[in-house]
Amino acid sequence: KARALRLLAEVLVTISNETGNNSLCEEAQRLAKQAAVAFKELGRGPAELSSALLLSATASMRTGNLLVAYWDAKQAMVEAGESVPRCYNEAAAIASQVKTMAEESGKPINVGAPVPVYMGDKPVTFV
Repeated sequence: KARALRLLAEVLVTISNETGNNSLCEEAQRLAKQAAVAFKELGRGPAELSSALLLSATASMRTGNLLVAYWDAKQAMVEAGESVPRCYNEAAAIASQVKTMAEESGKPINVGAPVPVYMGDKPVTFV
């Protein structure tokens, strides 16, 4: 069920990309969050959980819900850690982009504990 939820969310984000209809992202975000909860409850590995959180962050960013996008991106970074570098790097990029968007809008955001962003084996900044 968790994989089906994530897949459906991915399809909605893809359709949104192709049509420019960002309202589909609201449903995609909801489904991705449900998938993340299900993956966590099932004790699935960091790849599945972080990919669902990453999808939720992407969908939230598209709908302009920057606080949720930032939070989910940070959570994806934590869950992915060193074991899923692709998800970690994508989540770090989304967190950085969302932070910039929020600052440019005059509404900077900062939620949760700082999460280090690594280059190689050394932290270079925190989000």
